[in-house]
Amino acid sequence: MSILSKSPQWTLTGLIVIGASTYVFFWFLPKQNDLKDLQKVVDQKQEFVVEAMSFDRRVDSLRRRLVEVQSFTKLWRSKAPRTNEFVHLLSSISEHASQSGALLQRMKPMDAVSRGVINEVPIAIECRGTFHEVFDFARRLEDMAANLCITDWRISTSGEDGGNVQCEFGLMVFADNHKKTG
Repeated sequence: MSILSKSPQWTLTGLIVIGASTYVFFWFLPKQNDLKDLQKVVDQKQEFVVEAMSFDRRVDSLRRRLVEVQSFTKLWRSKAPRTNEFVHLLSSISEHASQSGALLQRMKPMDAVSRGVINEVPIAIECRGTFHEVFDFARRLEDMAANLCITDWRISTSGEDGGNVQCEFGLMVFADNHKKTG
């Protein structure tokens, strides 16, 4: 009797175990795998959003940098001589030499080298004077509004007068070669 009376309980327990096992293996575990796959997709999309936000910050930074560059370019163009304005620039260089007391012996502009919207114009300069006069001339050149650079500096004592120096240097002038349209 005790086996027969316990048989419906075992049957019920067996059915519950079979039902639970069926639920776990055929519905719960596959859904768990689906949830893991969905979590991976969510993680990937979150990474994409974080990258996109970082990209936005970089774009904003580049836009600010572009504004700075455009502002600098506009300022540079307002000060830079045009290639066709070199007569005025050469005259100004000559005036700076005489104001410093240095004797300008030679000033030879060479052919311009085009670098797109910028021309590099080398000028060979020879001058003579006291050490102070020559360096005052160089200082005046560097203080000019034109964009220029002193290169190939050579200085030696003058053979005829021990108080004077002979100086040869190159002057690289950066001129605006931008063609305005309209």
